[in-house]
Amino acid sequence: MMMISRLILSDVDGTLLDDRSQPPVGWERFVASLDATDLFTLASSRTIPELLSIQATLGVQGPLIAENGSMVVLGMDWPGVLAGRMEQVDGDLVRVVALGSRRSPVLAMMREVAAACNLDIEYTKDAGLEVGPHEGRGRLIVLDDAPSRQRSVLVQVSATRRQREVLHTTLGGSALSMVSGGRWQVIQCGSHKGIAASVLRNMLHAQRCRPQVIAVGDHANDRPMLEMADVRIAVRRPDGSVHPALVGIPNLQVPEGRGPDAWEEIATLLDAQEVFHA
Repeated sequence: MMMISRLILSDVDGTLLDDRSQPPVGWERFVASLDATDLFTLASSRTIPELLSIQATLGVQGPLIAENGSMVVLGMDWPGVLAGRMEQVDGDLVRVVALGSRRSPVLAMMREVAAACNLDIEYTKDAGLEVGPHEGRGRLIVLDDAPSRQRSVLVQVSATRRQREVLHTTLGGSALSMVSGGRWQVIQCGSHKGIAASVLRNMLHAQRCRPQVIAVGDHANDRPMLEMADVRIAVRRPDGSVHPALVGIPNLQVPEGRGPDAWEEIATLLDAQEVFHA
């Protein structure tokens, strides 16, 4: 039987890694402070291969929440799990529990929405792309990172304010959702980080674990995950502000540090938390 006292969920980009993909200063000390009953989980819009690589770099082990909650990834040693399918990812055998719709129908629905909004679709393989000021006809720029991305689509929008309003209204009437995860917007169908985190928590409940759930994030797509957690921590953006989508979440704790620099305070905060067992 698993003995887990804390499930710690952390967003990656802007929260745990800076814009050069570097971890926080003193990260090794934080990892060393984790108890054997702590379960540290990366929760990101990134793909499974990307998160496995980041996990190895950070020196942490545990489940993953990939593609903004479209998939929960478990190690093969996770007990009692019958759901999901086994996948070989860069030499690692993992079990993947799929929650969102596959990428191909998401793309098909996205094309219909774009056509209804009179937006052109362009594709790029440049994950570092930053779309400049809008010029001419409105566009959806789609990151072409298949086959590693299986159940979501990353886009940037180059459009007028009115076109953006029409796009969000049209998406609201479809099965798709679009939420900001930083530079890229995430389009998906059927899940988000909060649903995936709840699924993971329920898996632990099935193992008779009632862990304290701690969530850390910095952007709009982190809100559902923060809302389902017992301890909710928002990381400030580079300008020192809290993302507007996170303002107003009850009992939200906000360290003074910005981005990954907040982790020294977060470590102190976690040490001071009274762990409870339901």
